[in-house]
Amino acid sequence: MKIHSKFLSVLLAAWMLAGTISTNFTMSFAAGTNYVVNGDFETDSTGDWKPDQWSASSNMDSHVFVDGNAANSRSGKSLKIMSTGAPITGSVTQEVYGVGGSPNRLPDGIYTMDVWVNADLAAVDSISLTATDSNGLNASSGNIKSQLALWAYTKISLQNIQVTAGKCTVGLSVTLNGTAADWAPVLYVDDISFIKTGEINYIVNGNFQTDSTVDWKPDYWTASAGIDPYTWLSGDTNKVLSIKSGGSALNGTVTQAVYGLGGNPNPLPEGVYTLKARVTGDPAGINSLKLFAKGTGGSDRTSIDLKSGISSGSYMDIELTNIEVTAGNCSAGLMVELTDTLAAWTWIMDIDDVSFVKTGEIGEQLPTIDSLVNPVPITTIVNQAPVLPAKVTANLSNGSTSNMDVNWSAPAANLYTGKSTIGTRFTVNGTVRDDVAGRDIPVQITVTVTCKPLNLNSDGTINVGDLAIASYYFGASEGSTNWNSAKAADVNGDGIIDNTDLQIIGAEVLKN
Repeated sequence: MKIHSKFLSVLLAAWMLAGTISTNFTMSFAAGTNYVVNGDFETDSTGDWKPDQWSASSNMDSHVFVDGNAANSRSGKSLKIMSTGAPITGSVTQEVYGVGGSPNRLPDGIYTMDVWVNADLAAVDSISLTATDSNGLNASSGNIKSQLALWAYTKISLQNIQVTAGKCTVGLSVTLNGTAADWAPVLYVDDISFIKTGEINYIVNGNFQTDSTVDWKPDYWTASAGIDPYTWLSGDTNKVLSIKSGGSALNGTVTQAVYGLGGNPNPLPEGVYTLKARVTGDPAGINSLKLFAKGTGGSDRTSIDLKSGISSGSYMDIELTNIEVTAGNCSAGLMVELTDTLAAWTWIMDIDDVSFVKTGEIGEQLPTIDSLVNPVPITTIVNQAPVLPAKVTANLSNGSTSNMDVNWSAPAANLYTGKSTIGTRFTVNGTVRDDVAGRDIPVQITVTVTCKPLNLNSDGTINVGDLAIASYYFGASEGSTNWNSAKAADVNGDGIIDNTDLQIIGAEVLKN
């Protein structure tokens, strides 16, 4: 291997340098809103030792009180249930609404109820958590006595509670066996929470896991005739829906008829919805990609072209918002136009995790976009078009933020083509559609052109090994018999490996 003498000093200096890298990574999660009011039983506005917002069944009410003895609670006060001296089954419940209480709606979604319980297990036959909404969606933990410890606080949970009615009655059902003396404390309850943990997805088989006919076609989904022969499930344990090339330009849809929970004929609740999906694909095979919802009875919607940002290396999230549904059902899915550039049966794209989620009520004031946060600058390798972010952060009029789709203008190729563009910057313009306000809002991103990756030996560090590889291929150019192996060392993309490439790598070696 020949190392050119003019770079010997670079090699020697690099061998003498050493450094350390330290990386810190922190992730935090904010707690959700607890829609239960007075779940810690601290307030008793009437002074009768009955907790605000809570009701006990009539047969048990006389023996249910707020307990002010901190020794019997997790902190502050707790709820005390006392024996009647006879067998009894009763309940303690609260009707839960949205923030601020009735008539504010409890948001549709999936909830978890947590309760801390401290009990005399000998006196309790059963205890269960319950949640019921007026649409008939009932959830119960069943008897959880076996999960408790004698006179020790234990947290019990009821998960996957579905709420669609704008309110929900939650609480505990308790059966006492009467073995404890009348007025003897048998149960303490504290720190009840009812927190939204997810959204109800009205799409069925949105993760494409079920194929009951074993024909590699997903249950509940229909592909239009143009693309159906090339649309199949793929994967073993984690399936996705794959679309392959037909060898010619094709267009079509993948759709599902969406109804309420339990499917047809249960009506889809009236409201405003968002359709989402995750996609990955080869941009060369996709002319356009859109989401749509039709037959809604309200506002049929089709997204802008969402192809921008799609790649074969990772999944991209796409969405269509502000879909108003009043008809009790709708058709939702994806619309694709495929190019004729790929051979027949060549993989084009995968689709996964499709969801159709209610996000609001029709007629309620939806937030508009106050401003957009320009995305952080990006880099692109010389001779390669930049991969622009599919979404940017929007500051909304209600004080929240949201990730919004961007429609970018394609930058001119001369901005990133040729070695003279290395180190230059250019700006790409785009727009974000504010559907509520009916306007397009401009956004920009700065792109810096860089040389090709310098870590030629893929060891994670730019060092003398990379310089040695470039020196080995010195003089190779497009058309050389070894170009397929050598071209990675053409870091400035000018079609030849020369002193310029070695200088670029050598400079980075010295920095490290």
